[in-house]
Amino acid sequence: MGYFWTVHQVLKPILGPSSSHTSAPFVMGYIFHNHLVRLGFEPTIDSLEKNLRITILCPNPSRAMYSFIGHRSIRALIFGLLGGYFSSDRRRIFDDVKRSLEKKKEYDLIHTFETTFNALEAEDVAYKLEVSYGDRTKVLFDSVGGGIIGLCIDNADIEGVITSLFPESIPLWIYLSYDTLERLESKLPFTKKDVALGKKFFDDADEIIPKEIKDETVGAYVARRENNIVEESRRIAEELWEIMYESTSRPPDNLRYSKFLKYEISKEMFSGNDMISKVLRYTMNVAVRNAEMHIIVSAPTGGASSIFPATLRGAMEEFGIKQEEIINGLYVGGLIGGFIGNNMSVSGSLHGCQAEIGVSLAMAASAIVDMLADTSNIERRVKMVFDAASIALQSIQGLACDPLMGFVEVPCVLRNLAFIGTPFVIAKMISSGYRPVIALRTAIRALKKTGELLNKALRESGTGPLTCMYILAKMEEKGIEEELISLFEREIY
Repeated sequence: MGYFWTVHQVLKPILGPSSSHTSAPFVMGYIFHNHLVRLGFEPTIDSLEKNLRITILCPNPSRAMYSFIGHRSIRALIFGLLGGYFSSDRRRIFDDVKRSLEKKKEYDLIHTFETTFNALEAEDVAYKLEVSYGDRTKVLFDSVGGGIIGLCIDNADIEGVITSLFPESIPLWIYLSYDTLERLESKLPFTKKDVALGKKFFDDADEIIPKEIKDETVGAYVARRENNIVEESRRIAEELWEIMYESTSRPPDNLRYSKFLKYEISKEMFSGNDMISKVLRYTMNVAVRNAEMHIIVSAPTGGASSIFPATLRGAMEEFGIKQEEIINGLYVGGLIGGFIGNNMSVSGSLHGCQAEIGVSLAMAASAIVDMLADTSNIERRVKMVFDAASIALQSIQGLACDPLMGFVEVPCVLRNLAFIGTPFVIAKMISSGYRPVIALRTAIRALKKTGELLNKALRESGTGPLTCMYILAKMEEKGIEEELISLFEREIY
């Protein structure tokens, strides 16, 4: 996809369950909220019900509507319009606005806040979202994917709003597309050249790092590099770890939004103090918070957000790793996620779940290897980090993205849980001398091609085999399967 230029676009706070379909509308809503405030309107639920108009342009709108419902996109947009955001002070406001909409269902929201779905012919973006407030103002946004958004048209007022939000503790520029950043160059806390060089770095990190790295870990090198571009990079990384740690610590008090999780999990699960129980518990906590529309950190997406923080916390506790080294581990994970993202994608709708769970495994395995590698040979260390990511991708090649009914729950949560041990296994393989024949760049090319070969039903359609067979099984339980089959046969023959 080629839009990452900093680790902070890979690892960033998002609103679960989906970075592209939930978190992106949330950010769009927050921008429009500030735009309305500047115009003298303070958005409330009542005023939005009377004045708000939403148009979503997407491929196959009749089918995509269910994906937007499953991802709770309109709810997220309203959260942002009411002033919720990721920064430390706005996270408290978010909790309040979230409670204010708890009694409304997704179908109700689409009708309450007049929402129209239209066809999008160009498929270079995930979708476009237009918001208007009466006949006073209208803005069109792009969702590029991975929670990254862009402005579709030049709008000086909106651009002014966006730049005013750069000083937030989680600066808004993290969520802006490469093209949008180029347009805002004169108002950025970095230069257009910095962005271009950052993108080049993530395009070709496997070639650049061996030439530039000094006597340091890969994480320390990436952190130093990022701080040279973004002065507040380390502070942002520390706030990200704070959110990650909190996310691993406890599940939500109740299951309000998720549809299927109540049948699969319970709070009493994984209560032991052994390492496996702890990392499973941390993984489940993040996955459930993601499904329940909490603020978590993409790693690299919402559906695959559990493995990376659970792995890092498990490693910190098991091996006594200091927080400074854990923060450097975030930079390694961001490096690997950005490198894969720029040469393939981190999108289940483009390349299947191998681009989400697969990339999260690569990020986690590489971070552990870098933190635990017992070598003073810098060239060998770099190779070990990239080899760990290659093993992770090869082990997951071909994994479909087939969320049941379009909800980011089944099999998303169980996959995070089932694969949580993999990064530790890969780290052990690497430390024991295992060296994959296939280099990371080659593995990325192979998985990109694999993703392109996957049927569209296996790329986050919400109408794939798991959904079809689940519905058929429910029909069979009710004894109407044979009748439906006979109707289909009569229609066909």
